[in-house]
Order: sequence, then C-alpha cells, then structure tokens
Amino acid sequence: MDLSLVRLFFGICLIAAMIVAISAGVDSNPAKQVLILASYHPGLAWEDDIISEIRLHFAMFMPSTIVSCEYMDTKRVAPDETRLSKLKALYLEKYGKKHLDLIIASDTDAFDFLLVNRDEVFPGTPVVFCGVVYFDDKMLQGKRGFTGVVEKYDIADTISLMLRLHPGTQHIAIVNDMTATGQAAAKVLEDTIPLYRENVTFEILGNLSIDELKEKVSFLSNDSLILLLTFIVLSITSLTYRARIWESTFVRKKDFQPSHRSYP
Repeated sequence: MDLSLVRLFFGICLIAAMIVAISAGVDSNPAKQVLILASYHPGLAWEDDIISEIRLHFAMFMPSTIVSCEYMDTKRVAPDETRLSKLKALYLEKYGKKHLDLIIASDTDAFDFLLVNRDEVFPGTPVVFCGVVYFDDKMLQGKRGFTGVVEKYDIADTISLMLRLHPGTQHIAIVNDMTATGQAAAKVLEDTIPLYRENVTFEILGNLSIDELKEKVSFLSNDSLILLLTFIVLSITSLTYRARIWESTFVRKKDFQPSHRSYP
C-alpha cells in the first residue's frame, strides 16, 4: 500500500482512538496504555507499516502514550480453535491484572478475536479496529466500545473498469488465497460475479504455488484478463506477498495478459 494512504488511514484511526478514549472517560493520567493487537507478524511489510504509523501518530499527538504490541502470527500459524485458545490464555496471563486504556485491532483476525474474547480478556477496554475487509454492522450488535475504519474491496468497479479498458474480454481469472483476508474477499466475490456472468466467464485461481500458477496462467487465452486479490506465499523461511512475485515474474512481460488489482 502507498505510504501516504497508510498515513491517512492511521490518522483517521488515531482520531477515532482519541474519541473512544474521551468517551470512555479515562482518567487524567497522561501516560495512557495502548495495546496494538496485530493479526500477523513482525517483518511482514504490511504489518510493519501499520505498526510504525500507529506509533508515529501517537508520538506526534499523544507523546506520553505507552504503546505495546502483541502479534497473533496468523499468516504463519493457522488461527484454529486450539491456537486461539492458547492466545487467549496467554493474554489473560499477561493482561488479566493490567489496565489498558485502548486496544487497536489490526486486520480481521485480531478484530474477530476481540469480538469473541474482549469482555473476558480485556473487560471494559475500548477497541479501535482497522483492516476489516468484509464488515457488517451486525458484527457489533450487543458490543460496546468498538469503533474503527473499514476497508472495502471495490471489486465490482474494478471489473467494470477492466471490461471498459479491454472490450473484447471473454474470461477473467481471479487470483486469491484462503487467508482471512482472502476469505473476506471471496465473500465480496460471491455478490459481485453474478452481475457480470452474462458478459464474461470467471475462474478462481486459489491456493496455488508459484509454479502451479504459472502453468494455469500459461493456458489463458488472449481474450482473458487477470484480477489479483490477496495472494501470499508461505515457506519454511519466509512469508512473501505473491503480488510482488507476480509483478516480477509475469506483469512486466510484454506478451502477458493484462492484470489488475482491486487494492492499492
């Protein structure tokens, strides 16, 4: 994501955080305690940008704030019931007797965790969320002290633009994975694809290795387009956004199908 967009995004989040803190009636002690609950892990560029911008904005506008961070690591360790239970136990042990003025939930897994566990693990602590892709107001029914900024995949407008730019298109291959973000995008796709089925056919390329993806793409016809959504590679040594691999491997080739993204 462009750094200017990240800064704007977290400027808005910080304003929301201030409003939540004020409305929650926190005391006048200048050293507020803020916890960032990050869905992913340090070293992931997206997560690093988020954390650094949050810290920067607090340093600029609320410099006495003490900001700490917990990483859920859900892109490298599947957030199944066993894993989430262990995280819950860990956070209860670490924060059960500690006062927090605010929690910032970064991305969908952290948001989902707090929806279920906030009242037990962090009772009464207001939550500001960001990076939640497939949001519904019903998620907050019966919940107090939650606010945030919602991301939206504008898939419909992206497909419309693709078809205007390439009027002879007969087929669109959609590259996506099954991470929490990818699953959220898939829900948006379910509502979007039927709007265009009379004009083009669709194919979902999901959870493929780079070699498998290369093979699939090599058979696409000249009247095909590619829509890239969430796409990451997990290996023993690192986790890399497939978008970068895609860009260096395919998009720069002059004879390759036009590719588009619905995300900055």
